Amino acid sequence: MYRITLAWQENRQIRSRTIADDDYTLYPQKIIIGRGDEKQCDITLKHSDPMIIRTVSQAHLEIFYDQGKNKFLAKNLTQNRQTPKKPNPLIIDRKKVISDTVEINENTVIKLGKITMVVRNIKLPDHCGEYIIKCSGPKEHILSKEHEGLNCPYCGYVVFTGTTLK
Repeated sequence: MYRITLAWQENRQIRSRTIADDDYTLYPQKIIIGRGDEKQCDITLKHSDPMIIRTVSQAHLEIFYDQGKNKFLAKNLTQNRQTPKKPNPLIIDRKKVISDTVEINENTVIKLGKITMVVRNIKLPDHCGEYIIKCSGPKEHILSKEHEGLNCPYCGYVVFTGTTLK
């Protein structure tokens, strides 16, 4: 089971949100962050100053758990904007991110426009010695034993037999 805690400041109040793998998100194993509403974002950023909140895109950041690498990664959701709009960069640990996928860890600092988030806590699954089932798709989703021999509920690829991790 994974879990990630993010913290940020809205106006003069510190906010935080913890999301675990069994929590509902708009897309499985993904956390969408921006200034959009609950139909667009899992975490909606707000600020009373329009000059600050306008610097954040409707859907700006995606944080996702990569099962194969057992890591959290971040991706800029504005990277494919077409002219006249330009991508709205992320700044992750002082590095500008437009089209890269970047690993994030505890204490990673993420700037979305003029709003700063900090990764406060990360808990990653420990699969050592565990019998796991993976789908045959490119993302190799880790599934429960009940899915063995069926199709992956996330991507539809076939689920073969499992393996014991070292």
